[in-house]
Amino acid sequence: MPAAYGIAPRVRIGRDKWLNLLWLIPLGFVALIIAVAVAQGLRNMLSVRDFIARHPGTSSLLGPLRGCRGGSQHFLKVLFMIFIIRAGLQILAGTHLPGGWGGCG
Repeated sequence: MPAAYGIAPRVRIGRDKWLNLLWLIPLGFVALIIAVAVAQGLRNMLSVRDFIARHPGTSSLLGPLRGCRGGSQHFLKVLFMIFIIRAGLQILAGTHLPGGWGGCG
């Protein structure tokens, strides 16, 4: 029996373009680091600091409800987001979801 070698996971971009996931993960990490550096640089600008001071991102409308339901909601959001991301990766990878959309055939 001839030797069989495994291949790294690939993601399909477009119709005929496949990208190796082992290259996309480090590139995504580098892009994330660059985005954080740009955001930190923007926060040091005077106009952005003034905007953050005027709009701090908190709301007084929640009041006492703020701390009582955060943990369970975050867990459910992460759980459902995992399913959404998984479905998107399956579509990008070219595998079909169970049941499919193929009709009655």
